[in-house]
Amino acid sequence: MKKILFFIICLLPFYADCQIYNNPFLNISPDSSLQPRKDLELGSSYDLSSSALNSGFYHALLYEDSISANAKNGVLQNLKSQNSLGLAMHNDVYYSWKSKYPNTQFYFDLASRVQASSTFSPDVYKLLLFGNAQFANQTAEISGAKFNDNVYETFQFGLYHIFKNADGGSFILGGGIGLVAGTSYAHVDVPRGSLYTSQYGDSAAIDLKMSAKFANVFADPSALQAAFEGIGASLNIFGAYQFRNNDILRFQVADLGFISWFNGVKSLEIDGKTSSTGAAITATNGTFTVGNYALFFDSLGGKFTNLPTIGSYTSVLPFQVRLMYNKYFSPSFTMALAGEYINDDMPIPEISLSANKSFGKLSVRLGFSAFGYSPYAITAGLEYQISRRISIMLGSRHIEEFIPSSSSYGQGYYFSLKWKQW
Repeated sequence: MKKILFFIICLLPFYADCQIYNNPFLNISPDSSLQPRKDLELGSSYDLSSSALNSGFYHALLYEDSISANAKNGVLQNLKSQNSLGLAMHNDVYYSWKSKYPNTQFYFDLASRVQASSTFSPDVYKLLLFGNAQFANQTAEISGAKFNDNVYETFQFGLYHIFKNADGGSFILGGGIGLVAGTSYAHVDVPRGSLYTSQYGDSAAIDLKMSAKFANVFADPSALQAAFEGIGASLNIFGAYQFRNNDILRFQVADLGFISWFNGVKSLEIDGKTSSTGAAITATNGTFTVGNYALFFDSLGGKFTNLPTIGSYTSVLPFQVRLMYNKYFSPSFTMALAGEYINDDMPIPEISLSANKSFGKLSVRLGFSAFGYSPYAITAGLEYQISRRISIMLGSRHIEEFIPSSSSYGQGYYFSLKWKQW
């Protein structure tokens, strides 16, 4: 898993979560006079957040040869009864153009998305990072553990229209339908689970109820042309209302759809108890080694069942819901209150508040977010108008990770390059 995460994050820098600030569907102006004739945007962002794992752990996991004891122990104080982890990466190419119909724009959008999440107890973390020796004559609780992984690509076509109200306000309503190509899928749910290790580590017993499904989980996300294992469809619905005082309320529901996996899905259902003796297990940075005097899931799993292949399976996409209210104070200063919910075991929606100040061609954004997958985050970004047609945006969703001695629960960035023809 360490190598997989390192590969994805380091070699695919333009995978990202198309979130609030660089999302083209949340930045369309309801003012018809401000609509460009053509609009091309290349967007990217990446977010890795957790309620327990911190920046020291992420750095060791992704950029060092091994996870030090300090990095592993630094997480222990953050662990609660259940902990969350979310990873979102998304690459987006958006193009829109004016149609012959008044106040109507057409668009197409090509995107790749990696969306993963995990829910885990403190004992699950300790087993994965330290092994089960510390649980001698004890029972490790793994109930409630979950893991989800969705990798897919979408090609979407749609339109939006600008409406005028009699009271002077205006609003946008738009939508599109997309063709979805599934690359890989995984879903693991452990509603009941415990592992008992004997006092001397020479035997172990497991009580487990688990449901798991896998499709092409070892696919290389960079080899998209050879990795499609399913096909589906999705909807994208968005809109914005501009009040007479120039404030704007925006919304979006994205990736509302499904994937049908046509090349078979590995399915595993376990509900029972088993025990074994004579095989040892230790863990180093999440890599298990079987030794002489204890055991773990490697030697236990085969006693339950094998992995049968089923002909087809349809999974639901991890749709996202976003709301944003832009408060207009002056042409050079605005504030935004936003919320985002990802239907991927996100405990509660993420709420963010940010301020944007323009200094001629340069705009600066600073904000704060809470909830979601992590307790908090400090966001900061810059946008520079290179010319009348071209602008560039770059920012971080977790600027606190760059502050010495700070406790950061995530890391991430967002980027976009825009070209508009008026």
